Amino acid sequence: LAPPPPLHEDFVYHWKKLMKHYLEVTNNKNVSIEATNIPARLDQLLKILIKEDEEMHLVGHPGPCLEYFLQHGLLNLLATLASSDQPPGIRQHVLQFVSKFLSNVKTPVLGHTSVYPPLQRLINQCDGCNQTSNEMYEIQYLLGLAALLRKNPHLVSVFTANSDELCCAGAINDLSGSKSTRRSSICSSETSSLSTCLSETSNSTIEKTLQLQQQQLPQQPHNNPLFTSLATSARSKNVRLVPIAQPTTLCGTITSEDSSDDSRSIAVDESAQFSLLDSALTYIYSPDCSVRIKACQTVMLIVSIPDEKVAEVVVTDTLFISRVTARLTDLYHQVPHIVEPTQIDDMHVSWGMDTPVLDCSTKDGSNQLSEFLSWFDFCDQIMIEAHPIIGEALSKEIKARFLGDVFAVDVLTEPLAITILAKCFKMASSTFMNNVLCSWLIDNSTEREPPDYKPLMSVKQTLFNNWASHRADLVLETLRLFEVILEKGYEQILSSLIMVYINDGSYLENVDQFVKEDNSVDDLSRIERILNSFLSIVPVKVCSSENSGYEQYLAESQRQYSAVLASSLRSNAATNEQQECCSRTDGKNRKTFYGGPFLGALFKSLANIPNQPYEVNLELTSLVSRLCLRPEEHLSRYLVESAVEQLVPEAVTLHSVLQGVVNNLVSAVINRPQYQTLLKMTRARLIGDQPLDTSLHRQDSWSSSFENIVVVEELCKELAAIAYVKYKHSVEVS
Repeated sequence: LAPPPPLHEDFVYHWKKLMKHYLEVTNNKNVSIEATNIPARLDQLLKILIKEDEEMHLVGHPGPCLEYFLQHGLLNLLATLASSDQPPGIRQHVLQFVSKFLSNVKTPVLGHTSVYPPLQRLINQCDGCNQTSNEMYEIQYLLGLAALLRKNPHLVSVFTANSDELCCAGAINDLSGSKSTRRSSICSSETSSLSTCLSETSNSTIEKTLQLQQQQLPQQPHNNPLFTSLATSARSKNVRLVPIAQPTTLCGTITSEDSSDDSRSIAVDESAQFSLLDSALTYIYSPDCSVRIKACQTVMLIVSIPDEKVAEVVVTDTLFISRVTARLTDLYHQVPHIVEPTQIDDMHVSWGMDTPVLDCSTKDGSNQLSEFLSWFDFCDQIMIEAHPIIGEALSKEIKARFLGDVFAVDVLTEPLAITILAKCFKMASSTFMNNVLCSWLIDNSTEREPPDYKPLMSVKQTLFNNWASHRADLVLETLRLFEVILEKGYEQILSSLIMVYINDGSYLENVDQFVKEDNSVDDLSRIERILNSFLSIVPVKVCSSENSGYEQYLAESQRQYSAVLASSLRSNAATNEQQECCSRTDGKNRKTFYGGPFLGALFKSLANIPNQPYEVNLELTSLVSRLCLRPEEHLSRYLVESAVEQLVPEAVTLHSVLQGVVNNLVSAVINRPQYQTLLKMTRARLIGDQPLDTSLHRQDSWSSSFENIVVVEELCKELAAIAYVKYKHSVEVS
């Protein structure tokens, strides 16, 4: 048997056959690529290149096949064939060939002068705005290229330079050498014959390509027409408004249709270019979920490149920040108003799973809701993975264009908007996203408001006003939002809403007594008085349970308090609080205590328990217990330990509010016949021991009073458990 031909001869043979097949079908546009041998020839060429690379990689220099491939710009010719897409379908095979070539060939060729210009041309051909059957192959090509750049950040400059730099730059890894010179005569004759065959075709670009190969120049000509496609596209340039003399059509200028000023137009910065990122962004609108996910993966790889200059290019010279934020806003507006709040709470998605879970997929609006939450998660993950410059720029844009424009004051009076906002707070995990949510909610306010201050309709003031609304669904969703905020432990929000008003200890009658007790060991009688203060709020005669103890809440309170301590970001809180407390003035010169609008709205809502629905009161008590679990010393003293503290007369306390609520509820039910039996039956119904169709269920207006007594009774037990858990923790620490 004859020995197999050398790889170089085999490579040249398959390349000639590929071009022969191409010429045979180039004039017949009805012939599909699958009806030719072109895909098989491309596959053979790729196998030869990979095999040779495996053999020559350890030697340290490229083999003859790769040198032939680079020396004669075969990749450039393939890019030209892909541009024409004749015969139909050849583009996807070229993209597959290039993707596999870049991912399998270990020899560094990405920076070669005969490699990156064709790659740039292929990038410019990838446009997700024009949906074709090739979009999966196009985004796969962009994803593979992004992975290579993430692995080799030093090559990013090749793809971010302007067109003149691309045409004139030398090879980063120049693979030309003596071996290429020896084979130049062979390659020239082969290329010349191919040029003669192709000169009769109508594809003038291919003719220019082959003429360029014949010239065998070591450097690409500055005005090579093949590189005209490397000119920066409008989508990858830095767009800005510039005044113009008159509305004339100019190269590189796009007339703004949405501009309110007719004397201005959108111009682009010719020095800005990162078309790989901008091309990938065009696929985020694809109806194909797989394409969208691969587009997100491509974007994530690019923005996570650990290079400050790359990050600056992404922020200033691409449309990344604006497009990502605009996509978030558009998806929010697509969520229909018929979406139920429970549907939002139960949906768990991520940007890599752009479809709703099965149990939610049948409900109206689940697809739109899933897409929005997935994209929000994608923005959040970008701020985690991307360079801090990118994360900060994206967070500012989201605050201005999404939070600021979408969640206006009038929108925050809609329950659905508040539910989605609460879900965003709950999902946020990056520092940038959490910070921007906090600063937007409190409007960067860190100073305390005076008691007579009349605030403008800000975000937080609107939310406070929602508590007094007659719409139970609005009150309920607003309470859940604040519960999520407390659960996440946003120190910035907690400080602005509560701590800035009580950190100076102005609620105490005697500051010196606070300092003395704060430095001493807790007395057992103190915790007993605190426990009794909560357990005695509800009289025994109206207790719905024979077990009036708090022991059943100890385990859960201990678990929640441990979680709060673990997530707390406090730093030197005790020292700061004591210093602020000691600076307070005593006696006649002390200022009138004011607990702030948040605690004022909370106590007002608690006092209105007798007139509120059971569901609202249940959520309200959950918010109170969540707030009492906070470890801040002053907050514990003011809310949990107020019964054993000497407070100023104007201080409204949690204990006094609950006592007033119980007095109103007792007076409402005490005259009902067999009220104790009714209380026990109501309790059994609420905890599920009796079916909901019991004869007492919602038959009379007073039935809500029995329900609210049960709610307050259980809240007092839970508060006693929280007080004991805190006391036990302080003893263990001391």
